[in-house]
Amino acid sequence: MALVLLVAFMLGVACGLRTFTGPAVLFLMRGISVISLALGVAALVEYAFDMHPKAPPRTALPSPIVRMLSGAFVGWTIAGDAYVAGAIAGLAGAAVGLYGGLPLRLAAIARIGAIPAALLGDAAAIGLAVFAVTRIP
Repeated sequence: MALVLLVAFMLGVACGLRTFTGPAVLFLMRGISVISLALGVAALVEYAFDMHPKAPPRTALPSPIVRMLSGAFVGWTIAGDAYVAGAIAGLAGAAVGLYGGLPLRLAAIARIGAIPAALLGDAAAIGLAVFAVTRIP
């Protein structure tokens, strides 16, 4: 149970960094379906939009709510009978990814520029989500 909650938290962090990455990776790694492909497309659109100079800040509503709901969803999805605890772990992870990732993103922008920082954030979210999904018991 502790491992499942840790995985839910890690997937939540990925959702806090990029809203659709956690669900997209989770469903794509489970197999190709209409839902997994739709989530994959949503993630790709989010990555492209995130690089746009007029993209709103991740902390502006409704982004925090959607990111935390995404984290709660992936936690609930993988937790089996402990779905409430999984949802809470995913939501908490999303909050950490959202608010913990922001200063890292701003520091990366200052050092390497906006586009490279966005791509680095995308890669971090994808890598974390893949790592988490491969650890689901």
